[in-house]
Amino acid sequence: MPTSGIPGSRALARVNRSSLCRARVRLGEEVLETAFRQVAGPLAVPETPGAWWRGLRLLALDGTQFDVPDSVGNGDTFDGPSTGGTPFGFPQVRAAVLAEIGTRAVLDASLSGYRDGERRLAYPLASSTGPGGLVIADRGFWSVEFVHAFTTSGAHLLAGLQSNHLGTTQAELPDGSRQSVMRPGKGCPPPAAAKARACRRRRPTASSPSPRTTRPCTWARSYWTPSSTRRTS
Repeated sequence: MPTSGIPGSRALARVNRSSLCRARVRLGEEVLETAFRQVAGPLAVPETPGAWWRGLRLLALDGTQFDVPDSVGNGDTFDGPSTGGTPFGFPQVRAAVLAEIGTRAVLDASLSGYRDGERRLAYPLASSTGPGGLVIADRGFWSVEFVHAFTTSGAHLLAGLQSNHLGTTQAELPDGSRQSVMRPGKGCPPPAAAKARACRRRRPTASSPSPRTTRPCTWARSYWTPSSTRRTS
């Protein structure tokens, strides 16, 4: 456990790890969340390499899973992987995390059970973005509702697209990209549509790392909020 710089750290280093774990349980989740909220936030300064693109702060949104101790309480609360209805392995917590690319500082995070989707967990993180930020996310997050949540905060959005989420092309642009309109799925509330600029980029694959043999990957950058015609780039 890192204790360098903490007053009384020498005494703390001699404390049994299991004792610290039990003390953390007694604190409760509210205290730990409060501590997280007090320290979470961006750290990059204008001179930080890799943290900016054309004046925009680069932010990454991604999902992950954490194993938690195999207890009845954790199993009931979080669930976990199973096969044929039979659980195996540890219960798992699913998380969506918003982080600053240049410093890897975490700005916000949302936690839930194994069966909950990353996209739903990502929606609350939009409140931790704003004007001057460029949020980069993979194609698993994309939806009209997702675009609406993040662009209405004032942030720019660069997200991967699945092949069936390319929308309706409105215009082909000279640089090879296109302006598209994407509409929400059935049963979803407004916004009615999201306008975006879609382009294709090449990326290496596991079997073809050479730039000459890469396969196309479709991406989209939001240019308008769904509720207005305001250009956001």
